[in-house]
Amino acid sequence: MGGQSATYLLSLRLPTDVEVWALQNCQDPALDAYVALPTDAAAQKIMRAAPSFGAMTIWTGQSCPLSFRVPMMRLLFLFVCILLAHAAVDLKQKTTIWGDLSHLKIPSVSPPPPTYTYRSLTDKSTCEEYDACSSSSSAAKNGFPVESVYKVLYADGISVFFCLCQKHGMNLTVLADRYAYVRFSSQLLSPKQVPVSIRSAVRKVTSKPSERDGGKGVAYAVSGSITFMGDWPTNTMVHEGGHCLDAAYDITASQAWDTALQQDTCVTNGYAQSSYAESFAESCIVWTFFARNNSKEDVYTKGQLSCWNNQRLIAKAALPYLYNPAPFNPSTLYYITSKSNRSLGVNSFDIATDPQLTRRWHIVTGGYDYVLICDEVDKICIDSSGRTKVGESPVYWMNGRNGQMNQQWSLISVGQGERKSSIQGLKVDVGYHKIVNRANRLVLEDSACSNSTLEG
Repeated sequence: MGGQSATYLLSLRLPTDVEVWALQNCQDPALDAYVALPTDAAAQKIMRAAPSFGAMTIWTGQSCPLSFRVPMMRLLFLFVCILLAHAAVDLKQKTTIWGDLSHLKIPSVSPPPPTYTYRSLTDKSTCEEYDACSSSSSAAKNGFPVESVYKVLYADGISVFFCLCQKHGMNLTVLADRYAYVRFSSQLLSPKQVPVSIRSAVRKVTSKPSERDGGKGVAYAVSGSITFMGDWPTNTMVHEGGHCLDAAYDITASQAWDTALQQDTCVTNGYAQSSYAESFAESCIVWTFFARNNSKEDVYTKGQLSCWNNQRLIAKAALPYLYNPAPFNPSTLYYITSKSNRSLGVNSFDIATDPQLTRRWHIVTGGYDYVLICDEVDKICIDSSGRTKVGESPVYWMNGRNGQMNQQWSLISVGQGERKSSIQGLKVDVGYHKIVNRANRLVLEDSACSNSTLEG
C-alpha cells in the first residue's frame, strides 16, 4: 500500500468518560501503512508492529514516522482493529441491541471448566517484555516489576504464561479459573464438548495493578498477549481472546466482515460501535453465550438478534464448535503415525519420527476448521516457521504457542485404514489424514522429520 493513504483504527478500552477517538492521516510513499490510536490528549501515538513475534515501536507526534517500512508487513493488535483501505462502515450510525453485555454471564451457561496444573518459573524474561509487566506499549506506558511467572497447562492442550506484576489486580487462581471459562469443559461426557478456539490464539495473560494501585484501569490485547489492569470478569477475557483470534485469522480485515457490517442494521452494543475489531470481539461474547445456551436458529433470524445475523454467521464460522461436537476431543491424547508406522515425536528441539510410540499430541481446534498440534508434556505446538519446500522439517516451537498461521493445520481425511495391531501391540482403528499447514500449504511428511530415537 505504499504511496496510498490508508486508514486503520485501533481501539483501547478506557473508562467511557475519557474515551476519545482521533485519526492521524499520513500520506508517505515510504509507508506500507499506518495506524492511529485513540488518545485523551492532543498527541497521536502511531504504532507500527513488525511482522515477526510482536516486536513493536511507538512514535508520538503529529508527523508520520520516516522509518515505517517493513517488507511483508503484518500489523499486530493493541486491543485492536485493522480496517481495510476501502471506505469503512460508520458503526456509530448502527443501532445497538443492548447498552452493554454485562447481563450475558457466560459462566452461568457453561459446564465446569477444564482442569489445569501450573508450574512456577524462575525465568521472568517472558513477563518483562513490552506486552506484559514491563510494558512500553502505549496502552500502559508505565511498566511494573514482575512478581511471579507461571506456566498453566490446561487439560485440553493449551498452555498459557501468566504474568503477575507487583500489586497485581488478580491472583493466579482467579486468573486461571476465569480464563478456563473461555471454553466448554472437554472433561464432560457430553456431545457438547467444545474445543479451545478462542484461547488457542492467546499465549500470555498478565495481571497489572488496579487504578487504586497505580494501574490504568484498562484491559487490552497485543497480538497473542492479554493484559488486565485490575479485576476483570470472564466476559472481558472472552472479548480480549476474541481480539487475539481476530489477529490470528485476520477476521475483521476481511471483505466478509466488512460486508456483514454493511448488511446488518445493528451491532451488539454501544462498545461494538467503536471499531471493526470491537464489533467482532463483542460478537464473540454474544455468540458464545447464546450458542452455549443452545439457542435455536429462530433466535438469530426472527428475534431481536436478527439485525446482527450476518456478523453472527461469521462468528459462527470462526467458532463452529461452540454448538457442534469437534472432530477431535482436545483433551484426548493421540499418537500420530505415518502409514509406515513411524510415530511423530520430539528429538531435542526437532520434530522427529521413530518406530516406537513415545510422544502423544493434543489436536486443539483453533478458528474455523484449523487445528493446532500440541504435545502432551509442555503443550508446545508444531510450527512450520521457516519451512518453504518439501523435505524441510517443521519446528517444535519452544517460544510458545501463538495460534497464528504457521501453527494452523488442516486435517484432510484420506480414508479409514484397516484395524491394526502392529504398533507396539496396540489395536486401533486407523483414520488416515493429510496434515497440511495453512501458511505454506505443505504436507507434514515423514521424510521431513529427523529419524532418530525420540524423547518420551
